[in-house]
Amino acid sequence: MSIHYSAPGKLFIAGEWSILEKGNVGLVTAVNRRVHAVVDRFNTLTGTSVCIRIRDFGINIIGEFNGKTLNFEALTDDEKSKISFIKESIETTFRYIKEMDVHPKSFMIETWGEDTNLVVDGKQQKVGFGSSAAAVVATVAAVLKYHDIEPKKDLVYKLSMIVHYFAQGKVGSGFDVATSTYGGYFSYIAPDTEWITSEICKGNINNVVAQEWPLLYIEHLEPPVNCKFIIAWTKSSSDTREMIKSVKEWAKLNPDVYQQSIRRIGSAAFAVVEAWKTGDQKLILNCIKESRIALSDFTKESGQLIETQDLAMLADIAESFGAAGKLSGAGGGDCGFAICFDDSTASKIRNKWGEYGLYPLDVIVDMEGIKEEK
Repeated sequence: MSIHYSAPGKLFIAGEWSILEKGNVGLVTAVNRRVHAVVDRFNTLTGTSVCIRIRDFGINIIGEFNGKTLNFEALTDDEKSKISFIKESIETTFRYIKEMDVHPKSFMIETWGEDTNLVVDGKQQKVGFGSSAAAVVATVAAVLKYHDIEPKKDLVYKLSMIVHYFAQGKVGSGFDVATSTYGGYFSYIAPDTEWITSEICKGNINNVVAQEWPLLYIEHLEPPVNCKFIIAWTKSSSDTREMIKSVKEWAKLNPDVYQQSIRRIGSAAFAVVEAWKTGDQKLILNCIKESRIALSDFTKESGQLIETQDLAMLADIAESFGAAGKLSGAGGGDCGFAICFDDSTASKIRNKWGEYGLYPLDVIVDMEGIKEEK
């Protein structure tokens, strides 16, 4: 019998960039653009073989697990890049289950995530919903379940966080992994990734997962009454890893300015979270506007294209109708959002976005997180 799990995409509401520094909070939400992973039996005479099918990339390859790594013959650099997150997900999960005295079994896994992309001018376009993190979460859950280990959310999050952090080259806060795992709205403080790295190097992943992770904080939040959360794509994509690399290089040369900017962004994000808890509509909008201003100023100070012209226009349009809007995530393209509290305003914003060349998206907040599909 096949095992089928899916995980939602993500959007950042407040705390971008500051979340990368220890102890800063972010407000995030899941959206109903899911990545799916189906694990099924794959018969082999000897050893442990894994057939990976990534529908979005047209990949269909078979690898052999040697007890530590999955090995494939004659992969191109492009194929290595495209299977990196799935490969790391399987290897890490195998490592975990072996430490549980469970023998890894051969299987076939198929993943797809059309819902996280858009077809524009006949081409699949990435919109910034964190499909790699969702793919990792869905894969880890499905592989655990296939080996009769219940994929509880905390376990799935921790294994997926380890996978995604290392697969990305030890960058990122893991908020996208948490969003795909838990769903809904929540405030998030990233775990101490230096501690994770140190513990992983000791060689026992089971022990790492079993411990409480320093700094990690996740608090589910209810949406404010009548909250309308609307999203648009700027018709351009960004590379988060490259942006983080560029900002870090600038930060090394300008540490005082960087720290001042990060404190301001972090303070604005904390204010958004506290306003969100009160449900005060006016306060929420004002705090999101302050968060937008902090990121806009960070763009000017760093010289990095974080709030692009399109993202600025998206926010300006929202504010012209009495709402609040800003970029979501690292910026540089992808998506932005607006929040208001009545359907009429939301409709006007969406229409105006379309008039100015932005692409309103038909997505809603996903409250479920990782789930088994029946």
